[in-house]
Amino acid sequence: MKRVIFFLSIAISTYSQTYNPNLLSCTLSVEKDTFLLDEPIYVEFKETNIGQTDVMTNRFFFDIKESYYATLIGPDGKEIKRGGGHGDRPYDRPEEGYLLKPDESQYYVIYLNNYYGISKTRPKEGKGKYLPIGFYQYQITHYTNANYMYEKLQSEYHKQNITIDKMPVVSNELTFYIVGPNAEQDKERLAYLQCRKTHSWQTNKEEIIRLYREYFTNYKNSPLFYKYVLMLGLDILLSPPANTQIYYTKEEILNKVKNSYSSFEFSEGCNKMYDDLKNDDRRFTPKIEGYKRIANKYPDTQISKYLLMKVSENEQFKKKWLKSGKTE
Repeated sequence: MKRVIFFLSIAISTYSQTYNPNLLSCTLSVEKDTFLLDEPIYVEFKETNIGQTDVMTNRFFFDIKESYYATLIGPDGKEIKRGGGHGDRPYDRPEEGYLLKPDESQYYVIYLNNYYGISKTRPKEGKGKYLPIGFYQYQITHYTNANYMYEKLQSEYHKQNITIDKMPVVSNELTFYIVGPNAEQDKERLAYLQCRKTHSWQTNKEEIIRLYREYFTNYKNSPLFYKYVLMLGLDILLSPPANTQIYYTKEEILNKVKNSYSSFEFSEGCNKMYDDLKNDDRRFTPKIEGYKRIANKYPDTQISKYLLMKVSENEQFKKKWLKSGKTE
């Protein structure tokens, strides 16, 4: 009987290590295929369970480089190396993975400009990283084995030379263009860059307020994406320690960004918008409730989609947390 159980456990383990990729679909998308120079490029990563059974995958985070491989090919046909650091993730214990039910998806939105770019001095803009004008190709291979890095480190610790199945899922090849702005568009671009150059709130408070107010007075109805990065700046300034409303309230910002991929960056901290949740010290429940309230307020929107994923994510975290004997 023990031998039967032993072989059964091997079969289950082997199956769990190989079935995931065939039941997952990974897609990258952008909201348009042509961007202006310096315009924010938001890439949506979407991984969907296309099978009929539950799938355990690796929760995708762009800052955790070990869990994927990405390539951005620039106008000259060469790969542009990405910058940015690693996330703070422990690998000293096995992961339970991230559960996706049939037809359920996990999302992540990558603000591409933040991670890729060349450093070059430009006459109007000065120094800074940017993606030059031209045609781009982008692709991601997600390593869906949540235990890949743990298994790798364990094998190295025990000095074992073994092959570990990363269970890779390859996305589509995303393509887009970056083009030069016309004279009117360039005015907005330079106004946007000027806002972004002034960083320190403590030493440049009045200048930041002036630049932001000037930008939104002139370009609040612009169809370009520059405004989304600046709205995130406004959202941050609405929070402590600044507590300063420059142009929009938090609710007005959410209403402006709700159907943009940029709304992914605004989806954190929803519990802080409600006094009853803001003062709730529990670890997961106030977050979950805050996400649900905003998702219900903006149904069938991009931000609702991202928040409902966060509800599922935090409910899974909560279940594991309580299962370990801890309390909220």
